[in-house]
Amino acid sequence: MNGPLDDCDRGSGAFPPQGIDPALVLEVFGQSPIVFHRIYVDVTGDILAALWLSYAVYYLNEYPEAAEAGWLARSQDDWHADTGMSRREQERARRRLRELGLIQERRRPNASMQFQVDYERLYDLLDAAAKLTADRPEGRG
Repeated sequence: MNGPLDDCDRGSGAFPPQGIDPALVLEVFGQSPIVFHRIYVDVTGDILAALWLSYAVYYLNEYPEAAEAGWLARSQDDWHADTGMSRREQERARRRLRELGLIQERRRPNASMQFQVDYERLYDLLDAAAKLTADRPEGRG
């Protein structure tokens, strides 16, 4: 391989001779990392649903003023900008979350779709996933 990071000492974590931190470059271009809770994949059985749910929970916790009585209004464009998920991916994720009883949706005239996370249902599913994980033989995922 002949790339810009080939001269980097991978073991030491040192930057290439140019001194460019790839994470900093991504930040400069507005590409913040997308992080989600791995257990949500176990709970939902779907990585896109896990990403959508994780972001919804994060957003509701970080910006409680954005929610109206627990209902969060976010447009598909907002979700795409924040997660990179296409309209179809968002719809698939939300469908899975509705099937599991984890979210409710409502639409108001001339407004973005609103969502509400059912935290009680989420806690029940997290508890069940934790018990299932605890019952697995060590080393089995």
